[in-house]
Amino acid sequence: MNYWHVEVYVEERCADIQREVASLRQMRQATSDIGWFEQRILSLGLWLVAIGERLCQRYETTGTKASLTNI
Repeated sequence: MNYWHVEVYVEERCADIQREVASLRQMRQATSDIGWFEQRILSLGLWLVAIGERLCQRYETTGTKASLTNI
């Protein structure tokens, strides 16, 4: 049997994980020297992004486009 597609998937997944780890390292480095206010603003920004992603997932999976009047 030919498992090349599994090997490609594993390589792509490893590359995804490596990019995520690099991103987390950059985030840790960027946040190591910030003060209280900057940390709160960063937390707020991350929270807003997470909420936005969840809203996008919710409305993409239903297959209907929501307008502001439907929210």
